[in-house]
Amino acid sequence: MLPATNPGVVGNVGNVQAAQPIITTEIIQKHLDENQQLILAILENQNLGKLNEVAAYQARLQHNLMYLAAIADAQPATASPAANAPVQAKSSRTRLSISL
Repeated sequence: MLPATNPGVVGNVGNVQAAQPIITTEIIQKHLDENQQLILAILENQNLGKLNEVAAYQARLQHNLMYLAAIADAQPATASPAANAPVQAKSSRTRLSISL
């Protein structure tokens, strides 16, 4: 699946203006759904011994995974909520006292 493009959104590439792909949650979900179907097809064809079909499905799955990884890599980095949470003692007997 190729991402949809919107001719109204443009970016500069040298002196040429090019349409930028618009990534939506629907496009991502379509890839995730397709990946699920590909995995099931790979398992089924492995069990049937159809290795040529398995290789074709695996290649498509790898393509989709690389596409999704590229989308994820292009997103701005955000700190996870767990990384910002204060550390708490696991035992009630352990107490930390910090004075400022």
